[in-house]
Amino acid sequence: MPAPLIPLAVSQSSPDSPVRILHVEGNADGSVGGSHRALVNLALGMDRRRFEPVVLFYQDNKHVAELRARGVQVLCYEKVRERELRIRLGDSKAHKFADMGAAILRRRAFLREHRIGLLHLNNSPLFGFSDWLPAARLARIPCITFAMGDASITRPVNRWFAKRFDHVIACSRYMAEAMRNVGVRDERLSWTYLGIDPASLRAAVRRSPAETRREFGVPDDEVLIVMIGNLRSWKGQHVLLESLRGMGHEMRRKVHVLFVGAITAADAAYEAELRRMIAELDGVERLRIIGARDDVPTLLAAADIAVHASTMAEPFGLVVPEAMVQGAAVVASRFGGPGEVIDSECGLTFDPGRPAELTAHLSSLIANPERRRRMGAAARGRAEQRDLSIEAMVERVQAVYARVLQ
Repeated sequence: MPAPLIPLAVSQSSPDSPVRILHVEGNADGSVGGSHRALVNLALGMDRRRFEPVVLFYQDNKHVAELRARGVQVLCYEKVRERELRIRLGDSKAHKFADMGAAILRRRAFLREHRIGLLHLNNSPLFGFSDWLPAARLARIPCITFAMGDASITRPVNRWFAKRFDHVIACSRYMAEAMRNVGVRDERLSWTYLGIDPASLRAAVRRSPAETRREFGVPDDEVLIVMIGNLRSWKGQHVLLESLRGMGHEMRRKVHVLFVGAITAADAAYEAELRRMIAELDGVERLRIIGARDDVPTLLAAADIAVHASTMAEPFGLVVPEAMVQGAAVVASRFGGPGEVIDSECGLTFDPGRPAELTAHLSSLIANPERRRRMGAAARGRAEQRDLSIEAMVERVQAVYARVLQ
């Protein structure tokens, strides 16, 4: 049995002035996802008497204005990052090493200029170890990482660097075990779920479920399935389509599906494949790819069923508790974070490598409206539990800050 995680005691002392914490979001593929939302929730929930958040994004995004409106300093590193990538792609190996050294010194100067007392790298333990981590060492400040992705770290150099952070916060028990397997010691490891605010998510619903269903032409006696996630193959939109193919024709005709999520140029081929599968199912009017939306809580509130089907184990899967808040019956991958959050009362789990399991779950829920309602009610209750709250996440992260700063 693995050693238990060491509990972290929350420091009650307050410094004379708050420590400036730099949160760096590593995503730079043009999409905005759960790691961004978790960063925003953390920055807005921190105790400003003890810690002052400063947020750095590699790309401008919808959260910049939200954070600035709430008094958080936000910086965009987009032009610097683009210039660095151009240099590294086009130069010789010797020049690339020189440029990496310059990037480290640039970040050390940044940390000093902005009087940063602790560096918090968001998203993945593979992000920032080659530039931000050594910069923090040179600036003599602690550096932690919030591990939300890249659970399989196989290259020896990556495993070596993953063990050099002052602390690793995992976003689930699954990710904590993955970091243990890399060699991160228990005294430098803790975990917390990514928090949600049920009241705010429900308040964000803009119109009634009936209005949303009318918008998409879903009759009251048919079933609306909503799948939230950026359109890319590992998110498993094709798994849901394959499961529908396994249904009888009459049952499939009762189903409407909304695929909701950003589509980048890199995912154009996958989108084309999904549209081909939809056409084969004769579902163009009922199975729709609607792209990114700013009304996700409203769509989930109208859903009878929410599906999560990531083909790789999801480190946490923030969309799962967000769907549970709205009372949807959730069917999700049993691997990774979703399998920890869902129990048999509030949802169903399956193996994404076996679409027939998803077919069976969906068929059962489609045929039994009362079961959907019971499951949705239980999901609401589970989403209200404290381990899924923003307050619990902030408390655990701030305990790590206090510990490493001491």
